[in-house]
Amino acid sequence: MGQWRERLETASHRRRSTPSNGTDSRSRIWRPKQGFRVLVGDLGDAASVAGSVKTDAISGRVFGYDFSGPTHRFWVFHGYRNKAVQQTLGMHLYAFGSICRGDVDRLSDVDLLALVERYDERLDPAKYSIYSYNRMKELWNEGNPFAWHLYSESRLLYSSDASDFLSLLGGPRPYSNVQADCAKFLALFDDSALALSSGSPSLVFELSSVFLAIRNFATCFALGHLDLREFSRHSASRLNGYSIEIDREILDTLQKCRVLSTRGVGELPRSSEIAKVIENMPTIRDWMNKIMRQLP
Repeated sequence: MGQWRERLETASHRRRSTPSNGTDSRSRIWRPKQGFRVLVGDLGDAASVAGSVKTDAISGRVFGYDFSGPTHRFWVFHGYRNKAVQQTLGMHLYAFGSICRGDVDRLSDVDLLALVERYDERLDPAKYSIYSYNRMKELWNEGNPFAWHLYSESRLLYSSDASDFLSLLGGPRPYSNVQADCAKFLALFDDSALALSSGSPSLVFELSSVFLAIRNFATCFALGHLDLREFSRHSASRLNGYSIEIDREILDTLQKCRVLSTRGVGELPRSSEIAKVIENMPTIRDWMNKIMRQLP
């Protein structure tokens, strides 16, 4: 077994699974018996496996296993027995967000969307927002804010069949879940505010969550109540008469924490900046209360 490199020797292993209903591929925790070994090799090594070797009927992925001995073994092979499988799967790639609005600055990144039929190993989840075609249709039918975001601010980069999948869907259904969604992001804000007031050791993460709650809260309110498509990170300041009224420095600190938490880019906020944000948390909560009172 010299050609194998051991990837994991532990009591748990995270693997990716593709649900039978065709929605997004998701990871799940699989806890085999203690002593379970997961080893990775090339496709040509499959013949050397003493146990059973199977080919996944959907993806063409090849795997092997041997449960006969005291130490169970599971092999994952790089490559596909049917090499044409991945090349024939449908795929559409889009850019969306600030790069399409032209609303860019030094903190902007490039948001990329990949639409696929099923799990595709060519796509890095760290670089793409990956959705199945079926899941995207569901979001369109729900009138989900993300569907409206893509409808308003996306550009096709690549199509495996020369079609523009999102354009063919037409406009999403009206967004009707604004109250529940705003309540959800209000709860996220409250959770982070409590953690901050309790001396959380994860200040950057909590401040990042505060920024996420404020931005998404404002985006949902704008779309659902004002019929305004405002998907930028500055959404809370672009609500006409309902905009948040706090110092720009506070929002900049929150945004800095969001970038640091999600991309690992930037410098840690100063203690004085953090203190100013925490001091203004009640003001932010009052603004959110004012917004909630506008919703039926």
